[in-house]
Amino acid sequence: MKKGKSIAVGVAFLLGAALIMLLVFVLSGQNGDQTTMLSEKVTGKIASFIFDHYSEFDGSQKEFVITELNRFIRKCAHFGLYAAMGFTIYVSAFFFFRKRLFRFLSAFLLPVAYAATDELHQHFVDGRTPLFTDVLIDGAGALLGILAAFLIISAIQLLYLESHDPRLYLRK
Repeated sequence: MKKGKSIAVGVAFLLGAALIMLLVFVLSGQNGDQTTMLSEKVTGKIASFIFDHYSEFDGSQKEFVITELNRFIRKCAHFGLYAAMGFTIYVSAFFFFRKRLFRFLSAFLLPVAYAATDELHQHFVDGRTPLFTDVLIDGAGALLGILAAFLIISAIQLLYLESHDPRLYLRK
């Protein structure tokens, strides 16, 4: 890929990471009531998808399901957003850093630092509680995103090399 195109792709993925960060910031800025209402609404949609007759549940059954699923779904959202952030930052770093260590460190340390500042931000929002476990979940998500990006990039590179010099991979 030409240098100008590769820089453009790197910047595009970096902008993707910035959009994810903006989404996290906006969601973290919601007060306790707003975030609970949103997450319970999402949990209700997921519950109606998981349970065949969820619409026929009575109020206490629905409340039980929402209460039990809500925490898990919220933690999955943390994990998923930071996995996407780790993925996009690693792909971006691929176009800017030659050394894998720099790619990894930027793609891991930026999301973890952002997660820590996000939890600090929540400390100042009514009804929100900063949790160190959320930073750990976010870091684990970033690691999964980095691993996915690394594997996809490696597979693409391998396919590219194989198609350009198949003798390298036809050892007997």
